[in-house]
Amino acid sequence: MYDQNDYIVYQDGIGRVIEVENNQVIIEDYISQEIKNINHHHIIRKICSLETIKDILERIEFIRTVYAPQKNVLEELYQEAMMKYDELEWVKVIKSVYVREKMKKAYSFERAYRIQAEHFLNSEISILLQIPEEEVNQYIINSIHENG
Repeated sequence: MYDQNDYIVYQDGIGRVIEVENNQVIIEDYISQEIKNINHHHIIRKICSLETIKDILERIEFIRTVYAPQKNVLEELYQEAMMKYDELEWVKVIKSVYVREKMKKAYSFERAYRIQAEHFLNSEISILLQIPEEEVNQYIINSIHENG
């Protein structure tokens, strides 16, 4: 289960557990700092380890992008990736949209998926490294350059 002060990934983002009572978990949302009472079924998992994040960032250039021949299939693949609530899947979405935006082939819906994936991933990294979320992108860039 979850203990007080654990950071968890839930359906709307990332939060810190304040209290666990039966099937209800009181959390503080990491971004908004809003206190929320959520059902424990809405919690996906605890945040990952720092080692997991570092491993993913070391392999970032080898992570495949999402590809589909049709717009609706591509959107479905993004939805499936986001619903896994997994750091590697978030990187796939971010990288895919970034590449498509650079090629000027991105559909209008893709930006929203990139923003959501970045929000989840950057929040986890911010917590794990104990740095402000605004510094996470620079950390990722530095990590890519160190490993690339």
